[in-house]
Amino acid sequence: KAAKSMKGRSFYLQLLMDSLIHKLINLPEIDGSIGHVLYSSGGKMYMLLPNRKDIQTAIVQVEQEMLRHIFNTHKTRLYLCMDFITFGINDSGEVGELWRKLGEKTQAKKFRKFSTILNGENKYDKINFDKLFKPQDEGFDTVDDSKNSWKQCQVTGDLIKNKDPKKNNLDISGESEIWVTRDVFNQTKTGKKLKKAIYFNTFQDSKLITDKHRSYLTEPLKMGVYHALKDQFNFIDEELKINALPSLNNALLRKINDTDFIPTSKGIVNGQDSSYGFVFYGGNQQASDEAGNEKDYHQLAGEEKGFNRLGVLRLDIDGLGGIFAKGMKAIQSFATHATLSARLDLFFAGYLNTIREQEKFKDHVNILYSGGDDVFAVGRWDLILEFAAQVREDFKEFTGGREDISLSAGIALVGGKFPIVKAAEMSGEAEKKAKNFKRKTGGNYITEKKNALTILNETISWEDEYPLVRSLSDEFLRMLKDSKMSRDFSKSLVYKVYTFKRLKDERKNDWWWLSAYTFSQQKNKARHSEVKQLLEEIKKALATGKIELSRSNLELKTSAERMLDLICLSLRLAELKNR
Repeated sequence: KAAKSMKGRSFYLQLLMDSLIHKLINLPEIDGSIGHVLYSSGGKMYMLLPNRKDIQTAIVQVEQEMLRHIFNTHKTRLYLCMDFITFGINDSGEVGELWRKLGEKTQAKKFRKFSTILNGENKYDKINFDKLFKPQDEGFDTVDDSKNSWKQCQVTGDLIKNKDPKKNNLDISGESEIWVTRDVFNQTKTGKKLKKAIYFNTFQDSKLITDKHRSYLTEPLKMGVYHALKDQFNFIDEELKINALPSLNNALLRKINDTDFIPTSKGIVNGQDSSYGFVFYGGNQQASDEAGNEKDYHQLAGEEKGFNRLGVLRLDIDGLGGIFAKGMKAIQSFATHATLSARLDLFFAGYLNTIREQEKFKDHVNILYSGGDDVFAVGRWDLILEFAAQVREDFKEFTGGREDISLSAGIALVGGKFPIVKAAEMSGEAEKKAKNFKRKTGGNYITEKKNALTILNETISWEDEYPLVRSLSDEFLRMLKDSKMSRDFSKSLVYKVYTFKRLKDERKNDWWWLSAYTFSQQKNKARHSEVKQLLEEIKKALATGKIELSRSNLELKTSAERMLDLICLSLRLAELKNR
């Protein structure tokens, strides 16, 4: 149930932000609308509000209330940082500067997380202080299976009382026990619903809730904002049973990934003072087998392939905060920032679904979540690499080819039954490595950063190194598969190249002349003309750091050491695909 749990948890974070927005704009002091929100994506939100003392006081009070709920529910695993800056009419022309100042203010606040509720003077603060700093020993000495025993949540590590197995055990069939807290249990249920959900309903007035539909509502952190996910059947079925849906009054009802609005004229919806629309959500469609059944990760890894591995992808935008702060100096306005926020969400939450629905991806790639500027996807390892490249290529076109807006990605390769939570950590580390990527390129040795991909523990630039690796890999694979070419381009040659890289990594410079000798000898023995030509190109590339691929019309100049890294990665990819 880990994938459903992760999917539900990511959506839960989105619900937290949506709930906070609804709570703020409906405060009596603000009495606002969604139009006050300039940006909401990736766990961040900016609002434009009147500069009045009562509003400032209300913001501080909401922050304190939410911090208490967060601490009691999630301990220190989650944090809410709220702050504001004021500005005059003459300051509004430099929106990026305002963005930067507010970012610095909130960043400084994050160094003192929960300090206000741990150092305050009201009755709750001492309780919170003890919860954080005093050892908690209850439960460890009660290991029996009675209802008074304690279990440990397998997601958060928190202690939970075994009062009702149905409310805490994700697998109540008796085959296995997966004990989790009630919050994680509900998040997992949400992750399951997301796969079939058609409607997404949000409303605030608790008086509208009936017992018949309370069971599927989510109220994050007791904010008084309720959310419901429904498919076509239970939506209409509930309408017929109740004759009217009280939760549709004063509500925001949206169709998921469908721009065809709710058919109010047919009498299916009759809410009062409500809004209807659509919302994009990345990843509610799942890969299926020939019988139409949802694939598990073992199947998704590709049982029919020799090297059947699951590719786990993490990808996001490089330096998004800097883009808002500095990247739009020529068109500084609040409207510009709001438009950019909406466009990014349109791409990551909406358009990525159309990429995944392409014929080559739809039965082999699943998006666990996608929205804001962040993507987490799993699939057959070779196709997840192609999927990442397609996302990057389409995003570049989406941004008009701007060089200051790029993506970095990390891919981890694991078995189909490898714990997906651990795989997510591994791909996160790979993505971090891509974010830290630096190299010197060009005649003037300009330092490039980020805009990179990490796979098989090798980090390469998307811009020019990935096209070379992809093209070389295709050439190598073609020769390994061809019965005539493979006699001249054997696996023994591939392993010799791996040896050169090991010598290079050990700082032994004899790899340089060994590679020249090896490829010269191999070229002289080769009988196929295409193999001879490629071996000559590789020999020169490893000697000079410059390669010119005649078949693909690609050219790259770098150091000889870097060229060896790129050729090794290309060979590795080709070899794995050939298994």
